[in-house]
Amino acid sequence: MRCPGVEGWLTGGFPRRKLPHMKVELPLAEMSVADKLHAMEAIWADLCRNAPEAAAPDWHLQILEDRERRLAAGQEEVLDWEEAKRRLRQEIHEGQDT
Repeated sequence: MRCPGVEGWLTGGFPRRKLPHMKVELPLAEMSVADKLHAMEAIWADLCRNAPEAAAPDWHLQILEDRERRLAAGQEEVLDWEEAKRRLRQEIHEGQDT
């Protein structure tokens, strides 16, 4: 589920407000995968409904425009997610060997 406006909060693109800290503990060891996914979906849906309306910061747009230019010029390669994960794992593995 995409939630425009929330991504900025997750990536540090928006100023943080001081909110009272609320510690929530879930019985994760006792929850099934389906229960955990349901909890994540409920939180994400709530964030989408209640997130502040805010545009992404300018630097996000600049990065996207640069990537589009590089793709059009043949300087970037589009990978499916499985191939991207494989390459990242390979890079991490190679980095550990040095």
